[in-house]
Amino acid sequence: MRACFTHQVDDGDGSQVEVNGQVEAFTWAAGRVESRLRPGQTLIRLLDGQVSLREISEVCLPDELHAVDILDIIHVAGYVQRAAKVFYSPAEQREAFSRQTLGKLLAGEVESVIHSLRVRAGLKKLKGKSAKEIATVCGYFERNKDRMRYDEYLSHGYPIGTGVIEGACRHLVKDRMERTGMRWRLSSAAAMLNVRAMFQSSHWETFHQTRIEKEQSQLHPHRALINNYQPLTA
Repeated sequence: MRACFTHQVDDGDGSQVEVNGQVEAFTWAAGRVESRLRPGQTLIRLLDGQVSLREISEVCLPDELHAVDILDIIHVAGYVQRAAKVFYSPAEQREAFSRQTLGKLLAGEVESVIHSLRVRAGLKKLKGKSAKEIATVCGYFERNKDRMRYDEYLSHGYPIGTGVIEGACRHLVKDRMERTGMRWRLSSAAAMLNVRAMFQSSHWETFHQTRIEKEQSQLHPHRALINNYQPLTA
């Protein structure tokens, strides 16, 4: 686990350079992937529709990994519901429309869903805000259709929802950082999240051992000189 904020670092010339938290996180993840990925193992890159996350992940992760990109189905469901609100007012009809549309998407019929939404919008002669909303939904599906092959993903047993990731974020960040009355400076919050990530991972003991060794080397730089010291006896 790793949590990163965008922060400033000294570039060595006395000036400050901004380090993007997303870039730092994906760079860290790339190192973990390189050290842990087994030969022939598939790498799943499960993201929402945020363009910056996809672009940064593509830059940070090596091209030779051939990661399988998947769009989070929960975010897709949100866009389906947006379309349902445009076409229907009764909650039952909205639910039926959303269920039917999601079923088609899970079956890999993305193009069919996009075409159907546009045809339906044309038949209803939507204008203004309603027409713009359907255009937004169709545009989202159009841009991400290469990451919406859910029939293939499910046949291979790949995850299609970020529930586990969202749960990890809540457990790692919110459960520790958003308790009653807490207020944080950025530097303090970053330090606490680093410790929190260590505690929640399998590196807690290694972290403490490294910390102790580093502190000893700073406080007692010549400590090794007395490793084999034997006091004189009368």
